[in-house]
Amino acid sequence: MSLSPRTGPATGASSLQQAHDAAANKHRQETTKLYEKVAWARRPIPLFVRNPATGETLEARYALTQWSSSRSPQHCLLLGDFGTGKTGLMMWLASELASPSEPGLTLLVPASRLDDSAITLHTLAAAAEPPLAVPPDVGSVPERSFYLLLDGLDELVGTLEGGRQRAVRIVKEVLSSVAASTRVVISCRGPAYAVIRDELQEMLSALQAPESPLLAGDRAIRRALGSESIISYSILPVRDEDAHAFLATEVPPQGRSDKSNKLASGVDLNTFMSRPFTIQLLRAVAHKTKDLWSLTTIDELYEKAVTAWLLRDQPALSAWELDATFDELEKIAFNEIDSLDPRWLNLIRGSGLVSSPHSNRVLTRYSFAHYSFWEFFFARRIARQISAFDASTLARLDLVAAYNVNRMLVPMLLRRMGAVGAPSDEARAVTTAEYIKFLDATGWRRATGYGIHPSVIGSHDGTPSATFQLDRADVKLTASDSEHGTEVASGMSWYDAAAFAVWNGMALPTRHSVSALRQIGGGMFWCSEWQSEECAHMAVFDAEDGKFHGVNPDVRLLRSSLAVCSRRR
Repeated sequence: MSLSPRTGPATGASSLQQAHDAAANKHRQETTKLYEKVAWARRPIPLFVRNPATGETLEARYALTQWSSSRSPQHCLLLGDFGTGKTGLMMWLASELASPSEPGLTLLVPASRLDDSAITLHTLAAAAEPPLAVPPDVGSVPERSFYLLLDGLDELVGTLEGGRQRAVRIVKEVLSSVAASTRVVISCRGPAYAVIRDELQEMLSALQAPESPLLAGDRAIRRALGSESIISYSILPVRDEDAHAFLATEVPPQGRSDKSNKLASGVDLNTFMSRPFTIQLLRAVAHKTKDLWSLTTIDELYEKAVTAWLLRDQPALSAWELDATFDELEKIAFNEIDSLDPRWLNLIRGSGLVSSPHSNRVLTRYSFAHYSFWEFFFARRIARQISAFDASTLARLDLVAAYNVNRMLVPMLLRRMGAVGAPSDEARAVTTAEYIKFLDATGWRRATGYGIHPSVIGSHDGTPSATFQLDRADVKLTASDSEHGTEVASGMSWYDAAAFAVWNGMALPTRHSVSALRQIGGGMFWCSEWQSEECAHMAVFDAEDGKFHGVNPDVRLLRSSLAVCSRRR
């Protein structure tokens, strides 16, 4: 296979071939060193995967070794929640494939480094981690020994409208730039994969090496044997015993108290004990706090972890200095690089939270050490905007596939609602007239509109939009639509409902209190609780059938309605 697949086999002089071989050998060495220098790679938390097609559960590294040592399936999908170890496994696989005993080339390419400019094999080599310096027109590797590992496809889907189409377009260019015999591994979060699944599977299926006579045969038989061109693995949550065993030895004694020894039993920490990255954050928090048992939401863990990282090198930071540094990190999340305060830049760089990005990134000069840190600070800024009744950013977003932003943003807003007292048990429906009064008083959405979210109906089963099947007749897809019912306020997202509650000094109803609204208006009333936090589905109460369902908080249904509870002072 030619490293420049569109120009045919290399015919250059032997000196150029030697230059290519030297570059390839150096790249193999750098790939191995990159993985070995990562602290968590030296003592990885055991990970397991499941093949959704067969239900088989395997140790993750064993499963990937099985795949790479076989000629079929040609491609592999690695799916998992944020922080479940996708990047770690991709780095491990790249280091294994970079072994001197494995001929050929392996490129590990972070998807976030790809943009809308023309993509060629050489731009992929330059974007790889580590980058590969390839002579422009020279180089060949043995048949079927070129591996392309595309890490974090969900970051291409992103949060902005049109992210789904952009991701599909970029992946199409990537796959068209490599030879048909290339073996591709893609890692992605499940909800983002759900909205591009059909297109991605079609593109990967089209990238197939010519079958040898030994492998040729009836495709129906091959399908029955599970040897189609794509295999999919879903990363499973970390087992309780493995999480406890890891923390028992890694959390320093000075970070423990009698209460924080509840780590050993997992009390109140199960939310964070299912994925390696949040377990690592617990380690960071344990160095600086003794109230681990009080953590209840993902965003609280991130706030405490970021604080611990900043105080690690600057233990004398005051509260206002910490707040100022958080504000600067919000600016980085929003690409407001020119307005950064230089007083905090050295502190931010030294914390390890951000680093200088790859040279082909156009929009920023810094990138976060982990995508979920970007999500945290991005959500933090949006929460402040919504609380100030500014929808300018929210209107530009499509948060249906960006479920982790929702998981951080929702509790941030709930705490803002909770600043004025506990909610009463009595819920009431909000009238259309009341909601219009709120719109007139705050200007909410008037200048920005609501945005259009085509990914709401971008997958067969409704995931990640809702727990039930949606079609265009159910969803408000018009960006400028300002109709909100005739009696009970309706047709708004959970974020619209939250903004109203913040403005009115009230709270959204709990699952218990909302049940009193049965048969009122026939709406689906937003609640203040998750139906499924893992899927970022907020609970809605269907007043017609008295049942609870789950809906993404950024989705506007025709029937989604607003109710509130007063607050006890």
